[in-house]
Amino acid sequence: MSSGEPSQSRNHASEELTSADGAGALEEILQATNAADRSLSPSEHAAVEAIAQKYLGQEFCCQPILVELVDAFLKARLRQEMSAECWQAMCQEVADVMFQTPETQDRLRSFWQRLCETVS
Repeated sequence: MSSGEPSQSRNHASEELTSADGAGALEEILQATNAADRSLSPSEHAAVEAIAQKYLGQEFCCQPILVELVDAFLKARLRQEMSAECWQAMCQEVADVMFQTPETQDRLRSFWQRLCETVS
């Protein structure tokens, strides 16, 4: 029987994500994927390009690609302190929600395709 630790981390991550900063950052991620990279800062652009180079030629997926993209966006936009475990749980949860939403997944696939074309 499970001790419940992962779900407690995910619950804590959910609480962190419901903050005004978290909700704003999530909306910015969605806008950035639809804006053909115009809303990315130079550091964000470098981070997502590094992810694209790392996974170049691979089909877009939630784990590890989207989780790493979410991590890169949130690190640049959130200044909250939390444990690495809670941070990873939050990134995974955000990625899961985005990946499971058909409209968002389509936008993210297009973003990934454009990103891979840029680095190839």
